[in-house]
Amino acid sequence: MDSVFSLIRYCVDWDFKSLLLFAVVFIITADFVKNRRPVGFPPGPRALPIVGNIFTVDHTRTHERLTQLAGKYGDVYTLRTGQKWMVVLSGLEVLKEALVIQGDIYIFQSGVLFSNGHIWRQQRRFALSTLRYFGFGKKSLEPVILEEFTHCAEEFRSYKGKPFNPHLVVNNAVSNIICSLIFGHRFEYISLLH
Repeated sequence: MDSVFSLIRYCVDWDFKSLLLFAVVFIITADFVKNRRPVGFPPGPRALPIVGNIFTVDHTRTHERLTQLAGKYGDVYTLRTGQKWMVVLSGLEVLKEALVIQGDIYIFQSGVLFSNGHIWRQQRRFALSTLRYFGFGKKSLEPVILEEFTHCAEEFRSYKGKPFNPHLVVNNAVSNIICSLIFGHRFEYISLLH
């Protein structure tokens, strides 16, 4: 009788181990098939199953690690965090190309263009037509951005090399670009730290 129970226990243990091994292999294979790098995406480091490139980037020195990855894969590369792919742009010329010259393409591909449903189609149509009306993605937007950048650079210089948090200055610059496009007027920066 003991030999029957030991035989059953052996078969049950082996079946549980096999089931667990099958589940792990299935999950990894399904993740690989589902989350392959999309066709036409830039190169990037190989992603781990399920977590992606979460361990590729050192979160204490993110900017340094992203710069190293740009040196290896080029100024435009991809990373995967979990189930989401992201395109990383590195370098002044690439950022200028993406945000100024072809801004309407790059910004809306992240969510508005490839979303679905009736409401999203309406929002996409409205946003694209409104931004095109204001010159978004065309050369006419560049002078507004460059003018605001000169004011932003002057504000940075006013700190005379002392450390400061640029968050408020950058927010003011972005707000002024939007105000210049919509109202035709920009506002002076309010300096809280001087």
